[in-house]
Amino acid sequence: MVKADNICIICYDIETTQLGPNAEITQLAAHYRPTEAVFDRFVMPRGIITPVASRLTGITIQNSNGKKQMYHNGAEVVSTYIHTCLLSFLAWIEQLPGGKVLVAHNGKLFDMPIIIRSIVESGLRNDAEVTIAGFADSLPLLKKILPGRTSYKLHQYIPMSLHNRLNVIMRQEIARR
Repeated sequence: MVKADNICIICYDIETTQLGPNAEITQLAAHYRPTEAVFDRFVMPRGIITPVASRLTGITIQNSNGKKQMYHNGAEVVSTYIHTCLLSFLAWIEQLPGGKVLVAHNGKLFDMPIIIRSIVESGLRNDAEVTIAGFADSLPLLKKILPGRTSYKLHQYIPMSLHNRLNVIMRQEIARR
């Protein structure tokens, strides 16, 4: 069990090829607030990106002379494959202090299953189990802090004071488990 004062909260988000459970990751980004450390990689999927996912994320792929190239909001970006991205991500979080807990907004229903499936399919389950202490979802905590709202989109509530409250409550909730 990880103690509350030794929890390293890493906020992460993924962008994907579609909205369903079979989605592939097209971008993995993470942030560790105390040091402002950032991880951000674009990932070339095996399949196609649906038009809906492209509209939501701004990520597209174009084929030119048999070579796939990724774009974000119309600008060409460097991409890697999922295995390489996840290896880099695990190495990045490994160098952070304490028990690493990955937190995503609405993560339980979307981000967590997809990143876990990607880790397993990439043959990195053992590496991830050694590096990651656990996962948490910020949505239930936001609902606890701000009950009765009609929307819980994170960008509406992320001022620094709330971010700090979320971190404190997240540490307490994780420590109780």
